[in-house]
Amino acid sequence: EERERLVDRLPATVNHWDAGCVSRPRLNRATGPEHAGYITDAAPVRAALLVLLQHSLVTADLPGSASNMSGSSSGGSKDRMIHYTYTFLPERARLLPRYPRYVEHARKALGTTAGKKVMGDYAASIVEEVLIHGRMRTEEMVKCVVNITRHRVESAREDDSDGDGDGDENESDNRMGEAELAELRETVVEALKSLIEAGYLEMISPIDELDGEGADEGEREFGNEDGTAAAAAQSSKKRKRSGSIAANRKRAEIEAETPPSAEPDDPNVVALLRTKQNRAFFAAGAVWRVSTHMFHDSLRSFYLGRLIAERYGDRIPSCGSVVSAALKLVARRDHGFDGAARADERFLDERAAFCPDDLMEYLPPPVRASLDAKRGGGALNLSDALLSLTELDWPQSVREVEEAAGHPRHGKFEISVSSIMGYMRRRVMHQMVQDSHGEVAARIISILQTNGSLDAETIAEAAMVPAKDVREILHRLYKTNFISILVLQQSKQYNPSNAYYLWNVDEGRLFQTVTDNVCNAFLNLRLRRQHEMELGKDWVERAKDALADENDHELDRENYNKFCQGLERLDNAMLQLDETLMVLRDF
Repeated sequence: EERERLVDRLPATVNHWDAGCVSRPRLNRATGPEHAGYITDAAPVRAALLVLLQHSLVTADLPGSASNMSGSSSGGSKDRMIHYTYTFLPERARLLPRYPRYVEHARKALGTTAGKKVMGDYAASIVEEVLIHGRMRTEEMVKCVVNITRHRVESAREDDSDGDGDGDENESDNRMGEAELAELRETVVEALKSLIEAGYLEMISPIDELDGEGADEGEREFGNEDGTAAAAAQSSKKRKRSGSIAANRKRAEIEAETPPSAEPDDPNVVALLRTKQNRAFFAAGAVWRVSTHMFHDSLRSFYLGRLIAERYGDRIPSCGSVVSAALKLVARRDHGFDGAARADERFLDERAAFCPDDLMEYLPPPVRASLDAKRGGGALNLSDALLSLTELDWPQSVREVEEAAGHPRHGKFEISVSSIMGYMRRRVMHQMVQDSHGEVAARIISILQTNGSLDAETIAEAAMVPAKDVREILHRLYKTNFISILVLQQSKQYNPSNAYYLWNVDEGRLFQTVTDNVCNAFLNLRLRRQHEMELGKDWVERAKDALADENDHELDRENYNKFCQGLERLDNAMLQLDETLMVLRDF
């Protein structure tokens, strides 16, 4: 709602701070009335910034020099006006459509690890609530998930009792008892501990109030900057009497627009978190948010394991599970609760290396059982499988760090993540070129990547395509920024007929072009879905109303089904594009 005021009506002058890397616009409330689009009240702007800070979409930095502070030199620190610098994080905002994927991945990861589906459901609920709120305290997470689960269970019991016809008599029996609630709290805390130990949640510092050391300096963050030193000195006496009243009034206005989050903590939850086994794990006042890097590393282990299984699964059984387990181990070392504390240089150098017995707990139970059943035990058979993977080099998946022969732990190995990711990205780019320009164009790209700069006749001979068709395809690829051209003149005079034209592929340029095309396609799909939702808003409103009839007649029902199918196809296409974007940008 404040977009017109924040963007379109900003003053044209923008001050640059820190060598111009970050822009800091000055908001002036005295330039015009509110009905004309000017900002007359800083409370909505401050509340919006707090929401963006809560979700880690914006960072606030204190000024580093005195040029960012204004006020009288005789008024002291209380008379200085502090101007914060806000920086928008587009890479963090780009992950917003990926939140449902994080929730489902947490459900599968924790449900498989713990061996219980219920544990995975509680973990998914915790991740979902943290994503909705941006960041949460430990007590808030447990209380929120317990209340949601309690409401879901009691609603299911009420539905069952209504079906039996005696819902009113057994209304009190549908509620969860104290013993059930205590067990529910313990299970939710265990799921929370599992998420933190695995590294899916990371501890961060709480958001500090934007008021510095003074009581009302934060309220002057969006204040009028045209006041002189004399006016500041004259108003300092008034602030002693009315500063606290104005600050409290404005703070109350902000809290009125903000969802109530200062509710008292559940004493049962607090008592559970302060027990002996949980006290050392959950620090008092700890704030948590979702670790997107851990989710990306965990998803990467799944995709790369599936790629290795596709490439070498017929030669080495369970090779995909072995690579996936190794990458899960490395991700746990990087982001896990126990591994994050080990920041010494020796650990950082060896964090990607592992021994075969380190992977046993990360392997699927069927694979672990099959390795243990063979002669020599699980660690020796796993070492043989890793040695077999070191001999395969397209792509190279495993490197032998320490020789396995005579090693007390059967060798030390390392996953070649860069080699596997390079192979996967080349496959993605090849498929993108093939889908947009055809199979011959993709073959020409591969030839240029292998042989370097070539002329059109040599490319036509290597691609086994007529030179006339090759020239047309080369010009199409050059026009769409997939390839580059190098013009060599035989003399000092420019003569196009006597020049040599060499075509080549710049890997960075090709990668950037493919990434831009994926982002543009994702944006177009998002816009198309918004357009479809605008056209079908009547159906959406009727679907929200439980008492209204969904469809008026048979034709309306058919159109509604087509509308739902169209949205589903758009959602599936965006999910596939998001997977491609993860491979190109986040892995």
